[in-house]
Amino acid sequence: MAGVVGLLLGTVAVRLRPGGGFRATLRRTRDALRDAYAHRHVPFDRVVTALGPGAPDLTRYTVNHDAEAIVPVTLADGTTVTPVSPTAAYAKAELGVLFEEHAEGHVASFLYRTGRHTPARIAALAADLAAFLTAVVADPDTSALPDVRQPAPVDPVSAVDHGRPSTPDGRRTLSGLVVAQAAHPGRPGGGRRPGGSVTYRELVEGATELAGRLAGAGLGRGDRVAVRVPRGPALAVALLGVLRSGAAYVALDPDQPATGTPP
Repeated sequence: MAGVVGLLLGTVAVRLRPGGGFRATLRRTRDALRDAYAHRHVPFDRVVTALGPGAPDLTRYTVNHDAEAIVPVTLADGTTVTPVSPTAAYAKAELGVLFEEHAEGHVASFLYRTGRHTPARIAALAADLAAFLTAVVADPDTSALPDVRQPAPVDPVSAVDHGRPSTPDGRRTLSGLVVAQAAHPGRPGGGRRPGGSVTYRELVEGATELAGRLAGAGLGRGDRVAVRVPRGPALAVALLGVLRSGAAYVALDPDQPATGTPP
């Protein structure tokens, strides 16, 4: 690792049980973090595997805190270096909150997937969080704290595509046509194959989930995604998911030997 340059982070799973006032919860959280740190060498993927498929999604939401104030620095020769906060190109988690300490005070930033949440829902969440923190500062021991409502996710069928739902001249794209069918009350079915069937809504929901995963991996417009799936509903979900992410798919024949598949 001597030649590695960059930020290396390890994810540690922590089980928390809030209740009994903010100060008491904070103390339990501190103790839980200390206990969890003793097991920091256990790979996070092993924890997820051990919890099984019925476990909650441990990477759906993230909360980060940057305690270092971002202030300009003047060098010995008089040059002033002004730090610039990077702008995220995409949200790695469904919803992330970043707390930063600046010279003028604390700032909270929300980074979220537009296919799952709307600006109005995030604004409501921010208002709830501000009310919660205000109550905590006023009385850390009170247990009568305002609720921070979890923003309900956007209906995948009515969500805006990561890829364009229509062309500049107003014509529907393939992705836009399927989404329109799913939203039509008279079109409950779709995607029927010998290997099973899937409704238009299930097709769009599965494709939206895949599009989010692709976006989380940094894939989008201008990228190509290889799809090697047998014919059936799963193939339809995969192709539509790639299109909804904004990328283009490259269909590979699953019957061809893996050695003959192009990289």
